[in-house]
Amino acid sequence: LKEWLDTHGFPAPQPSNRDRLIASVRRNSRLAGLKLQDQAASATASAQKTYATLTD
Repeated sequence: LKEWLDTHGFPAPQPSNRDRLIASVRRNSRLAGLKLQDQAASATASAQKTYATLTD
């Protein structure tokens, strides 16, 4: 596709290694953040359940 675009005068820049690295870091950061939120919610729920059990 890039070759066809180039031969017909359409610019088709390809992502550089730097762009790929930045995208990978952003993606991994997002996934880590989501996982951390899930773990925090799980820990909070567990703590609340334990507290409720102990105070009954």
